[in-house]
Amino acid sequence: MGWRGWMDRVWGIRTGEADVRRSPKARAALHDAAAGARRLKDWHPTDADISSIATASGDTLVRRARDLVLANPYAANAKEEFSAALVGTGIRPASTLADEALQAHVMQLWSTWCEVAEEQGSLSLYGVMDLVAGALFEAGEVFIRLRPRRPDDRLPVPLQLQVLESEYLDRSYSAPVGAVRRIRAGIEFGALGERLAYHFWRNHPGDKIGWLGTQERVRVPAETVLHVFDVRRPSQLRGLPMLTPGMVRMRIFDSYDDAELERKRTAALVAGFVTKSTEGGFWTNETEATDDEGLPEATARWSPGTIVELLPDESIEFSAPVDVGATYETFQYRNLLAIAAAIGIPYANLTGDVRQANYSSLRAALVQFRRRVDRLQTKVMVHQFCRPIWARFIDAAILSGALTASAAQAEELKAKVLWIPPKWEWVDPLKDRQAEQLAVDMRVKARSQVIIQEGGDPEQVDQQIAADQARAERLGIAAAEAPAAVGAEARPDGSDPDAAPDGPSDPAREPAPGPAPEPTPKRGRQTRVR
Repeated sequence: MGWRGWMDRVWGIRTGEADVRRSPKARAALHDAAAGARRLKDWHPTDADISSIATASGDTLVRRARDLVLANPYAANAKEEFSAALVGTGIRPASTLADEALQAHVMQLWSTWCEVAEEQGSLSLYGVMDLVAGALFEAGEVFIRLRPRRPDDRLPVPLQLQVLESEYLDRSYSAPVGAVRRIRAGIEFGALGERLAYHFWRNHPGDKIGWLGTQERVRVPAETVLHVFDVRRPSQLRGLPMLTPGMVRMRIFDSYDDAELERKRTAALVAGFVTKSTEGGFWTNETEATDDEGLPEATARWSPGTIVELLPDESIEFSAPVDVGATYETFQYRNLLAIAAAIGIPYANLTGDVRQANYSSLRAALVQFRRRVDRLQTKVMVHQFCRPIWARFIDAAILSGALTASAAQAEELKAKVLWIPPKWEWVDPLKDRQAEQLAVDMRVKARSQVIIQEGGDPEQVDQQIAADQARAERLGIAAAEAPAAVGAEARPDGSDPDAAPDGPSDPAREPAPGPAPEPTPKRGRQTRVR
């Protein structure tokens, strides 16, 4: 070590530690954040990796999340809002193949197969998408098995999908397999960390009456399984429920709100109290008289609109239940706001409360929410679900003879496909439509992009427009006049004042001649002649 290295080590001149040592404020901030002071003495974060956390606590989190979705109205609504935003009526493919005949045949075959894609026949492919979105919200993950079928099953393409819940793969199952392979959280990995297989339970571990006998695991090759989950940290193996950050607050808030509701209900049941005097200052042991239904007569006398005649030794005191107080609404709002932030769903969507919202606040919240949904659509649904199913569909269609294509065409079919998510409804349709038209006119946005954002296939839309125009011409239906350009001030007759005349003027439209108007005197500085 030379003299410069010795000086750097002693004084910390060339390292970032020197800046911290010379800054008391930075040193205090680091000390407070890392020290076990009084305020932070109960904060003991774990250093376990995300896979260890998911393995140790994942089952409990999934059970609690499912319970909240079943019993908590806000959690149930949040799941529906998330599923509707993520997949809606389905993320649909649009082939961009140059061969139009082959493209049309593939899309027709896909449309037919989608109706029978699910193995039980209860859902179409887009129904399976909705099921996957709900499972992502509840459990944080879901498994899809790609099941080949026989020719005698009479399917358009011999392929179907089996949806498996998170519980089918045992998170606690970890073991070495041979010299280099290992099983962790139910997933078998190779020497390079690649996924080789999934060890599923043969039956759902929570099914208590659907099967009899000993439960066993089944090894399923990884190339026939889709593991759909949101990877949030490096080396993450299993998913976690989206409710996890707000789970505790949602549970406690629901318990408090339920207790408050029960307190008000109980208080409302008691209208008043009847007190009786006793002879000699002692209470009597006489049994109170009851009515035909076994209720005390004092209770039986209470009914709406009843005038009660008290006995000489009775007096009445009316109940005055305590109100929830003026802070109840504020308390609810703040907690629900925190829950909405933890889940990642706007407050208005979570609660349905739009009393404090306006156009700007709703738009800002929806824009941010749509960014999150767009991320999940591209990162999770398209990459982990749509693309693998499309590729397997093309292979199965070619192998079965339902589709005739060469190896090069098959690879081109798999690559040249555009996935179109469901359209977003506009907050203000007129303003948004004008903004889209302006962007297209300024050549900063393609017309096909607008169609895709509305959930349509540009080629299909153009074909439908051409078909509508041809049918209108055949039936003699006059086409509607095009609206004026955005921002232009149209004349009362609908014409553009800035447009140049393209023909001789119509004398009938010219103003009638008349006396020439007198010149208007100019205003401004005038020079007086002396």
